[in-house]
Amino acid sequence: MIQLIAPNPVTKFLSSRLDVKLCFLIGSLILFVGKCADCGNILKNHMNWGMIVMLMGACTLLSEASPLGIVDSLSALLSNMPGVLIVPMVALVCGFLSMFVNGATLTPMFVPLALSFAEMAGVSVEFMIIVIISGFAVTGICPTSGGGAGSLGTVPGAKLQSHVSKIQITMAIVQMIAFAVYCGVLQFFF
Repeated sequence: MIQLIAPNPVTKFLSSRLDVKLCFLIGSLILFVGKCADCGNILKNHMNWGMIVMLMGACTLLSEASPLGIVDSLSALLSNMPGVLIVPMVALVCGFLSMFVNGATLTPMFVPLALSFAEMAGVSVEFMIIVIISGFAVTGICPTSGGGAGSLGTVPGAKLQSHVSKIQITMAIVQMIAFAVYCGVLQFFF
């Protein structure tokens, strides 16, 4: 980020050699070795392990979606639909999948299909790419997705987390349906 704001040779060298994950690992090790906190207490009482395990499982399942033929099955399902329903269905499918895993993971699987989806729907490819990418972003608030889990992790107390989680799920579903309807109307202008 510093390289973008104030370019200089030092940050250019560091950004080309270091990975963010590596920096986080090194920082964590420094904090652990320096005994900056009670690690046992943090791991037992302050980590949302249920959410972490669920996200790992969802990422694992969806990484297997393409090899198992799920993307091809969705394409076949959409090819049998009337053209006017394809754009809202793509928006719904992208929103639904994004409720469980980060859209950045799914985008490379769906963007190559944009041309065929656009031809079936009779819209421009650019519009279909916007629908796909925006569809993956619209339900990011869901607690079973990366962004929602991250924001839910900052909520103190299990009771309050449960309440906020229900609100997040409701918001994600409403946003997904509203976005699909919006795209269904908007397709007539593209």
